[in-house]
Amino acid sequence: MSFWQPYLISALVGLLVGIEREKAHPGRKLMGVRTFLLIALLGAMAGQMETAWISALIALFTLGLIAAAYVVPRGASGDHGLTSELAAALIFFCGFISHEWPVLASILGPVVALILFSKPTLHRFTSHLRASELQAAIILLLLTVSVLNLVEDRVIDPWGIFNPKKFGYLVLILAGLEFGSYVLTKILGGRKGALTIGFLGGLVSSTAVLLSSLKATEKNPVHWRVAAAAALSAKLSSFIELLLIVGLISRKMLLHLILPLGTAMAWAVSASLFLFGTKELRAGRPFNSNRLWISRASYGWRSYSRRFSPLSPSCRSG
Repeated sequence: MSFWQPYLISALVGLLVGIEREKAHPGRKLMGVRTFLLIALLGAMAGQMETAWISALIALFTLGLIAAAYVVPRGASGDHGLTSELAAALIFFCGFISHEWPVLASILGPVVALILFSKPTLHRFTSHLRASELQAAIILLLLTVSVLNLVEDRVIDPWGIFNPKKFGYLVLILAGLEFGSYVLTKILGGRKGALTIGFLGGLVSSTAVLLSSLKATEKNPVHWRVAAAAALSAKLSSFIELLLIVGLISRKMLLHLILPLGTAMAWAVSASLFLFGTKELRAGRPFNSNRLWISRASYGWRSYSRRFSPLSPSCRSG
């Protein structure tokens, strides 16, 4: 890396965040574009020093100035916000690491600026966020972490059927589809959101979309048309995915599948458009944190087990 590149990265990062801060707080004189630019350059200078105590001295000096900038408006105007000061500290460390990790510094700077620039959007999103939505997001996050890191990936039953990891993936897909359907329903509306999540979910697991649509119908029987359209859109996307995979493997086989799958896709599109013409539906809950979607996963797993178990009639006949 050339000598000047870390300083250029630091200057651009400091300039970007400084412009945002000055635009956001035009009346505040202590933390403007020039201040952020100098803080970033000080960070780059501290990161270049070969003597550790000199780097530490520059860091303490800069962070002390940032702390002083927080104290001054606190006594004058009663502003207790720490956003600008924390942003300044982050920009200093972006400059500090620009010598060893220039890519990381180049990414962190714009990320900090984006977070600062998104203040109205983030506050508006937070004000409209309901407790049930936050609870569902936390449950989904915990479920994801548990399935990916804690559940064992091995068969634990004597018949060689039940794998906790695969069952966890099925539960995770069902919960994710339900939560994603709720989010898209709020953003796009009930019908468009259901069709979109059905189509995208079909690329992952059309069976999971069918189970999720079944649950949606049980909760709101009057919206069975939308649930059926979502299930058909899932099958449509799975057919498209199948054609793409077959086309990559064998064009000759693709020619044999185009007619039957094309006919099925045409019927799926026609039926979806017919079922789509129903009244708009409202978003309910992201998903209920009870055993309902787990029972749906259990139902899907039992269907799989009956089909592929060594004790099943189909396997014995094969």
